[in-house]
Amino acid sequence: MRSAFVLGAGYGTRLRPLTDNLPKPLVPVFNKALIEYVLDGLIARGFERFAINTHYLAERWKEKFGVFDGKSEYRGCEVFLFYERELLDTGGGLKNIESFIQNDGLLVWNGDVLCDASLEGLVGRHEEAGFAVTLGLRRGGGPLSVSFDSAEGVVRDIRGCLGRRGDVECLFAGIYAVRPEVLRWIPPGRPYSIVTALVEMLRAGFQIGGVILEDGLWSDLGTVESYLEAHHFIKEKGYRLEYALREPLRFLPKGMGWREGWGGFVSIGDGSIVEEEVFLEDTVVWPGSCIRSGSRLRRCVVVGGKEVRGVHEREVL
Repeated sequence: MRSAFVLGAGYGTRLRPLTDNLPKPLVPVFNKALIEYVLDGLIARGFERFAINTHYLAERWKEKFGVFDGKSEYRGCEVFLFYERELLDTGGGLKNIESFIQNDGLLVWNGDVLCDASLEGLVGRHEEAGFAVTLGLRRGGGPLSVSFDSAEGVVRDIRGCLGRRGDVECLFAGIYAVRPEVLRWIPPGRPYSIVTALVEMLRAGFQIGGVILEDGLWSDLGTVESYLEAHHFIKEKGYRLEYALREPLRFLPKGMGWREGWGGFVSIGDGSIVEEEVFLEDTVVWPGSCIRSGSRLRRCVVVGGKEVRGVHEREVL
């Protein structure tokens, strides 16, 4: 398996207002777009060919890949962007890239997931057992909506739709391997959830595999708070995501040093101005912003091009 599909078309509603003018996978984490972490990590794991679906603010994808619909390239790998005129949801988006999917299937990765867990167990289990679908699972970190039989390594139920129980309740990690036969369960040309398809497969007696991803960082950048926490994990807890780095992460613009009175994680984008006597703690400043003298910001996000002054805590500015 050398192909992967990254879901990038959604509205990023839970992450608003950060996504008011930017698709969620293009949101920066320490001055690097989330989609770049995803692709770099997959390349490091041996993946060579990628599909990304686009819809919301599709034109912004051109800034990163030159197109929002068609063929592009990233680090020498083929990238195919599939524009959806109507948002097709997780299952419909998969059906829409049917022409991209090869006989050995592909890995699907939700575009808002930052993860450095090993995937060898997931891909290996999927290929060895011959499941049509194998889900990546976590024991915590969000809603435990998947009932998993750890002895058999199979999913028994999703969202309680079938009334079946395994021995472990898990979070669906937004990472899963699929074979082409899954497409038979997804109607063409209309919005359809992959969860609906999976439940119907279980109801019909098909086995769906599962692997618990125990190691590493997993973060769903679904809210502003989880976005800030991802910065905390990377900088303060040592999750350096070395597999995804072609160069060290840049916390500050070139020529700007760490200042007395700053605390926690601080990320400042290129082209930003931070005047004197500014206090920053656990704060992310996007490129092209200006923080005026005397300002104090704690657990804030300053989106690009904004001028900020005064005292702020837990705000998006």
